[in-house]
Amino acid sequence: MRPPAPGHYRRALVERLGWRGASPALRLILRNMERRPLRTGLSLAGVAAAVAIVVMGNFFRDAIEVVVDSTFSLGMRSDVSVWLAEPADNSVALELARLPGVLAVESLRDAPATLVNGHRRHRGFIRGGEKRSELMRIVDLDGQQALPQGDGCCSPTA
Repeated sequence: MRPPAPGHYRRALVERLGWRGASPALRLILRNMERRPLRTGLSLAGVAAAVAIVVMGNFFRDAIEVVVDSTFSLGMRSDVSVWLAEPADNSVALELARLPGVLAVESLRDAPATLVNGHRRHRGFIRGGEKRSELMRIVDLDGQQALPQGDGCCSPTA
Protein backbone atom coordinates (compact mmCIF):
# COMPACT_ATOMS: atom_id res chain seq x y z
CA MET A 1 0.00 0.00 0.00
CA ARG A 2 2.71 2.43 -0.93
CA PRO A 3 2.13 5.51 -3.08
CA PRO A 4 3.34 5.25 -6.66
CA ALA A 5 6.96 6.11 -7.32
CA PRO A 6 7.60 9.55 -8.77
CA GLY A 7 7.89 9.71 -12.55
CA HIS A 8 11.20 9.98 -14.38
CA TYR A 9 11.44 13.49 -15.68
CA ARG A 10 14.18 15.30 -17.51
CA ARG A 11 14.95 18.95 -17.80
CA ALA A 12 12.66 20.90 -20.11
CA LEU A 13 13.84 22.36 -23.41
CA VAL A 14 13.99 25.85 -21.92
CA GLU A 15 16.24 24.61 -19.13
CA ARG A 16 18.46 22.66 -21.55
CA LEU A 17 18.95 25.76 -23.71
CA GLY A 18 20.18 27.61 -20.66
CA TRP A 19 17.56 30.34 -20.54
CA ARG A 20 17.81 31.46 -16.94
CA GLY A 21 15.76 34.67 -17.18
CA ALA A 22 12.41 32.87 -16.95
CA SER A 23 10.47 33.05 -13.74
CA PRO A 24 9.71 29.79 -11.93
CA ALA A 25 6.03 30.06 -12.90
CA LEU A 26 6.87 30.45 -16.61
CA ARG A 27 9.31 27.53 -16.45
CA LEU A 28 6.58 25.40 -14.83
CA ILE A 29 4.11 26.31 -17.56
CA LEU A 30 6.58 25.61 -20.38
CA ARG A 31 7.62 22.33 -18.75
CA ASN A 32 4.00 21.16 -18.55
CA MET A 33 3.38 22.22 -22.16
CA GLU A 34 6.38 20.20 -23.33
CA ARG A 35 5.38 17.11 -21.32
CA ARG A 36 1.78 17.10 -22.56
CA PRO A 37 1.90 18.05 -26.26
CA LEU A 38 -1.56 16.72 -27.11
CA ARG A 39 -3.23 18.73 -24.36
CA THR A 40 -1.22 21.82 -25.42
CA GLY A 41 -2.20 21.38 -29.07
CA LEU A 42 -5.89 20.94 -28.26
CA SER A 43 -5.81 23.99 -25.99
CA LEU A 44 -4.23 26.08 -28.74
CA ALA A 45 -6.81 24.82 -31.24
CA GLY A 46 -9.62 25.76 -28.84
CA VAL A 47 -8.25 29.27 -28.35
CA ALA A 48 -7.84 29.67 -32.13
CA ALA A 49 -11.45 28.55 -32.69
CA ALA A 50 -12.68 31.02 -30.07
CA VAL A 51 -10.79 33.86 -31.73
CA ALA A 52 -12.23 32.84 -35.11
CA ILE A 53 -15.76 32.93 -33.69
CA VAL A 54 -15.21 36.43 -32.30
CA VAL A 55 -13.73 37.68 -35.58
CA MET A 56 -16.58 36.20 -37.64
CA GLY A 57 -19.15 37.70 -35.29
CA ASN A 58 -17.64 41.14 -35.81
CA PHE A 59 -17.48 40.55 -39.58
CA PHE A 60 -21.19 39.77 -39.80
CA ARG A 61 -22.06 42.82 -37.69
CA ASP A 62 -19.99 45.03 -40.00
CA ALA A 63 -21.45 43.40 -43.11
CA ILE A 64 -25.02 43.99 -41.93
CA GLU A 65 -24.13 47.60 -41.13
CA VAL A 66 -22.84 48.09 -44.70
CA VAL A 67 -25.96 46.52 -46.22
CA VAL A 68 -28.32 48.64 -44.10
CA ASP A 69 -26.33 51.81 -44.73
CA SER A 70 -26.17 51.30 -48.49
CA THR A 71 -29.84 50.37 -48.71
CA PHE A 72 -31.22 53.25 -46.69
CA SER A 73 -28.62 55.94 -47.49
CA LEU A 74 -28.09 55.30 -51.18
CA GLY A 75 -31.16 53.51 -52.53
CA MET A 76 -34.25 54.02 -50.38
CA ARG A 77 -33.71 57.56 -49.09
CA SER A 78 -37.24 58.31 -47.94
CA ASP A 79 -38.40 58.41 -44.33
CA VAL A 80 -41.99 57.33 -45.05
CA SER A 81 -43.44 55.35 -47.95
CA VAL A 82 -47.17 55.30 -48.68
CA TRP A 83 -48.41 52.27 -50.58
CA LEU A 84 -51.87 52.23 -52.07
CA ALA A 85 -53.86 49.06 -52.71
CA GLU A 86 -55.28 50.40 -55.98
CA PRO A 87 -53.60 52.53 -58.64
CA ALA A 88 -54.28 56.26 -58.25
CA ASP A 89 -53.53 59.32 -60.32
CA ASN A 90 -50.96 61.98 -59.48
CA SER A 91 -53.45 64.05 -57.45
CA VAL A 92 -52.80 61.74 -54.48
CA ALA A 93 -49.09 62.67 -54.63
CA LEU A 94 -50.03 66.35 -54.68
CA GLU A 95 -52.25 65.87 -51.61
CA LEU A 96 -49.41 64.13 -49.78
CA ALA A 97 -47.03 66.95 -50.74
CA ARG A 98 -49.32 69.47 -49.01
CA LEU A 99 -49.08 67.69 -45.65
CA PRO A 100 -46.98 69.50 -43.04
CA GLY A 101 -43.36 68.35 -42.85
CA VAL A 102 -43.30 66.76 -46.31
CA LEU A 103 -40.22 67.90 -48.22
CA ALA A 104 -40.38 65.71 -51.34
CA VAL A 105 -42.82 63.34 -53.00
CA GLU A 106 -42.16 60.85 -55.79
CA SER A 107 -44.69 58.59 -57.44
CA LEU A 108 -43.81 55.01 -58.30
CA ARG A 109 -45.81 52.20 -59.84
CA ASP A 110 -45.11 48.53 -59.23
CA ALA A 111 -46.88 46.17 -61.61
CA PRO A 112 -46.81 42.39 -61.17
CA ALA A 113 -45.14 40.56 -64.05
CA THR A 114 -44.15 37.06 -65.04
CA LEU A 115 -40.73 37.05 -66.68
CA VAL A 116 -40.17 34.14 -69.08
CA ASN A 117 -36.94 33.03 -70.73
CA GLY A 118 -37.16 29.63 -72.38
CA HIS A 119 -38.32 27.14 -69.74
CA ARG A 120 -37.62 29.51 -66.81
CA ARG A 121 -40.37 31.61 -65.27
CA HIS A 122 -40.05 34.19 -62.52
CA ARG A 123 -42.88 36.12 -60.90
CA GLY A 124 -41.84 39.59 -59.86
CA PHE A 125 -42.55 43.28 -60.28
CA ILE A 126 -41.73 45.91 -62.84
CA ARG A 127 -41.20 49.33 -61.30
CA GLY A 128 -41.97 52.54 -63.11
CA GLY A 129 -41.03 55.98 -61.85
CA GLU A 130 -39.27 59.22 -62.58
CA LYS A 131 -36.08 59.03 -64.62
CA ARG A 132 -33.97 60.99 -62.12
CA SER A 133 -35.48 59.82 -58.85
CA GLU A 134 -33.91 61.11 -55.63
CA LEU A 135 -35.88 59.19 -53.00
CA MET A 136 -35.90 55.71 -54.60
CA ARG A 137 -32.71 55.50 -56.63
CA ILE A 138 -31.20 52.72 -58.71
CA VAL A 139 -27.71 52.09 -57.35
CA ASP A 140 -24.97 50.07 -59.07
CA LEU A 141 -22.36 47.85 -57.40
CA ASP A 142 -20.02 50.81 -56.92
CA GLY A 143 -22.66 52.75 -54.94
CA GLN A 144 -23.27 55.22 -57.79
CA GLN A 145 -26.71 56.24 -59.01
CA ALA A 146 -27.63 54.67 -62.35
CA LEU A 147 -30.19 56.30 -64.65
CA PRO A 148 -32.62 54.13 -66.63
CA GLN A 149 -32.37 54.42 -70.40
CA GLY A 150 -35.21 54.00 -72.85
CA ASP A 151 -34.32 50.38 -73.58
CA GLY A 152 -34.67 49.31 -69.93
CA CYS A 153 -30.95 49.36 -69.15
CA CYS A 154 -29.21 51.69 -66.73
CA SER A 155 -26.22 53.90 -67.25
CA PRO A 156 -24.13 55.46 -64.50
CA THR A 157 -24.61 59.16 -63.91
CA ALA A 158 -21.89 61.43 -65.11
